[in-house]
Amino acid sequence: VKGAETDFIWAYKTSTTLSYHTARGAGVKWAMVPSGSAPAASSPSPSASAASNTKALGSQVTASVDLSSDKTSATFTVTYNGNGWVGLGVGTSMTNTDMVICSGSPLAVKRYWSTGQTTPSGGSAVAGASCTYSGGKTTMTFTRNVAASGNQEKALSVIEGAETDFIWAYKTSTTLSYHTARGAGVKWAIVPSSSSP
Repeated sequence: VKGAETDFIWAYKTSTTLSYHTARGAGVKWAMVPSGSAPAASSPSPSASAASNTKALGSQVTASVDLSSDKTSATFTVTYNGNGWVGLGVGTSMTNTDMVICSGSPLAVKRYWSTGQTTPSGGSAVAGASCTYSGGKTTMTFTRNVAASGNQEKALSVIEGAETDFIWAYKTSTTLSYHTARGAGVKWAIVPSSSSP
């Protein structure tokens, strides 16, 4: 049915022997027959966002992004359906990944450079970011530059249809420690492809 979504899960391992996965994901919604193009919207004002879209990350986390009209910054809103820490990273695994995490008591948003499969430490506060727990949900909002600054940041692709690799994780506790669930290999086009004529 046009626009109807099917639920999928996925996993992979860095070995051809079928055993416990290296990474996995659940709650992936996929419309086999995409909805038709929506009617054209009125042109946004110069200060409006150039693009906005939402991505399901497993069954308990969603993320949305709003790109500035000049495509130099992106504002992410990450929502976890629970009370705990939540994070979103640019990369394919926890090795050499640029990540932003909301954790702690009180909740605070920090940016980390992860070098491997260990709990990130240190981190720097993200100016203007927010993280709140309300109505059974933890919501983190932060804005970052599209371009990377230095060798401990990763750039976002803002070419139409080009995908950026993301990872995500959450834990049912606000203390930053080993995650309850996570996902890697998430491909997300910050600027979706235009609908075909």
